[in-house]
Amino acid sequence: MTIDGVDILTIYGLRLLKVEDFHQLPERKKTTVFDGTAAKDIVHASRRITLTLKGSYSSPALVISQLKAFETLLKDPLIHEIDIPEHGINVFATAADGYQAKPYMRFNAAIVTMTLTINE
Repeated sequence: MTIDGVDILTIYGLRLLKVEDFHQLPERKKTTVFDGTAAKDIVHASRRITLTLKGSYSSPALVISQLKAFETLLKDPLIHEIDIPEHGINVFATAADGYQAKPYMRFNAAIVTMTLTINE
């Protein structure tokens, strides 16, 4: 998996565990229907995708430093190119909600969950 061309496994030690909600169609937003409403006038809510990543490291200090480096990647730019060739996904998305990281210092590991809003 790459974010903006950066392989997150080799650089940040994060491996993709799970992809959720990619194939789920977004709900329609409420629109006023009147004569002459065409299919192009129907507006949908933003598509969202949830990714779960796992990192295994050699020390607790490395867990913290890699998570901080990953956070720096997500902060700039605002829109990221997400490429997951194993699932046939290549989209431009925004990490508007940031990410949630659960570090497990005893095991030198971390689980990262992030929800991305797909920009179409």
